[in-house]
Amino acid sequence: MNIRPVLVGSAAVLGTCLLAPAVLAAPANAAPLAPTVRTAAAAAASSVVTDVVQEQHASGAKRWVRLAVSVSVPSAVLLRDASGDVVQAESATPQHDAVFRLEPTGADTARYTIVANGTERAVDVDFHGLGLSAPVDQTDERGLERLRRAIVAGDTEHGIRYRAVPGAEVEVSANGRTETAVAGADGIATVHVHFVRGENEVSVRQTLGNVSSDVDVDHYRFDGDEAGGGDGGGHPGPGEGSGDGGGHPGPGEGSGDGHPGPGEGDGGDDGSTIPSDDAFSVDVDRAHPLQPVDGKVTVSGTATRGAVTVTDTEGVPLGTAPVQDGRWRVDVPATESGVLVLRFDLRPERGGPVSDSVRQAFVVAAQPSTPFTFEQAAEYQRHDGLVHFEGTAPEGRLVAFRLREKIGETRASGGRWSVDVPLAAGHHGVRFLFVPDGSGSTEEKTALVHVVD
Repeated sequence: MNIRPVLVGSAAVLGTCLLAPAVLAAPANAAPLAPTVRTAAAAAASSVVTDVVQEQHASGAKRWVRLAVSVSVPSAVLLRDASGDVVQAESATPQHDAVFRLEPTGADTARYTIVANGTERAVDVDFHGLGLSAPVDQTDERGLERLRRAIVAGDTEHGIRYRAVPGAEVEVSANGRTETAVAGADGIATVHVHFVRGENEVSVRQTLGNVSSDVDVDHYRFDGDEAGGGDGGGHPGPGEGSGDGGGHPGPGEGSGDGHPGPGEGDGGDDGSTIPSDDAFSVDVDRAHPLQPVDGKVTVSGTATRGAVTVTDTEGVPLGTAPVQDGRWRVDVPATESGVLVLRFDLRPERGGPVSDSVRQAFVVAAQPSTPFTFEQAAEYQRHDGLVHFEGTAPEGRLVAFRLREKIGETRASGGRWSVDVPLAAGHHGVRFLFVPDGSGSTEEKTALVHVVD
C-alpha cells in the first residue's frame, strides 16, 4: 500500500472505520468535559432500563456524548431520534451497559427514546457548550487506493464525501485551494478537493448557523507507480494488528492506533490481502436487530464477482456464498440474542487469495414465538371512514402511523392483531410499529396502500 496517513497533532486519519460509531471505542485520552449527568429515575418500575448516564467528551477536533444505558436483564437496546427513526442499536446485560456515541446536532439538547424489551424511556441528551465535531471523510480503504492510482496518473481533482450535520456547510482546504459544500438531509457533503502527488495537508471544518467545529488537519502521502511501488506504509487489519498510522480505533482487540485495513497484516507493506477494484459491501442495516429464523440470520451485500466467506471471531467458517447478479447472501447460525461479530472475505477467483475483507458487528434479537406480519391486499375498502388492517404477532402493542401521524393503536393477542384506522380514499404510506411484551425488539412494517370507497 502506498498511502501513508500521518498523525499530526490531534488530526484524525482520512478514512472510515468498518464499524458504525456506536461500536467504536473512544480514544483513551478523551476525558469527560462536563460532570456526569444521570437522568431522573422517572421510568416505570417495570422498565428493564435501570440507569442512564451521559458524559461529554472531546478528542482533538472530535466532540461527542457518551450515553451508557444499564439494564436489569439481557436486552437489545434501540435508540430512536425525535422523528422515531432507529439511529443505533446495541446489546446489553446487567454486567455490560449498552454504550452509544452521539455527535452534536447543533442544538443544545436533543430528545432520544431508549427502547428495551418493549419498554420506552425518553432522555434529553445535553450538547450544551460542546460545539460541533469536525466532518469525517467517508473514503474507505479501496477508495484511498483508487485515489492514489488516479493522483499518480495525474488526475488531481476529486469529490470527497464527508459526514457532517445535515444542513451544515463543510469547508475543505488543500494545496492552496478552499472549497465548500452543504450537507444534505443524509448528513453527506461532497466537496471537491485538489490533491497533488506526494504530501498533502487537508484541513476541514463544518459550520451550522453560528456554531463551528474546530479545524481538523489530515496528512496523506500519495506516491508510487501503477505497479504499487513507493514507500507508503501499510494499514493494520481488524483484530490484533497495531499498525503505525494514526487514526480511528478499529474493531477487535487492536490498540486503535491505525485504520483497519482489509487484511490481518501487522501494518507492514506485505499485508495478507491485496486491495481490489471489485465492488464489495455488506448492506445489512445495523440500526435494526437481526431476527433469527429457524436458528439462523441472513446477512447479505454486493460484490462484482467471486464468492464471500463468513467467519466468526475465532476464524471458524460459518458459510460461503457465490456472487450472483452482483449480490450475495449467507445464512449464519444465531441461536442467542446479543452482539454477533462477523468477518466477510471476498475471493474474486475460485480458490484464489482474499482480495477484500470487512468486519462488522450486528445485534441479534430474541426470536419471537409468532412472527410480526402485515397482511397486505391489492386494495382496501373503507367503511364509515375507517380501513381495516390485520396480521400476526406475539403478545404486544401495535401502533399505526400515516407519515408521522399516529392514527391507531391496538394489542396483539392469541398470535393475531387487527386495527381500524381513519384513511381517505386514495394512496397512503402507512407504518405499523410493534412493541412486544417482555423480551424482544421493536419491529416495523411499512407499505403503500390503496383505499377505495
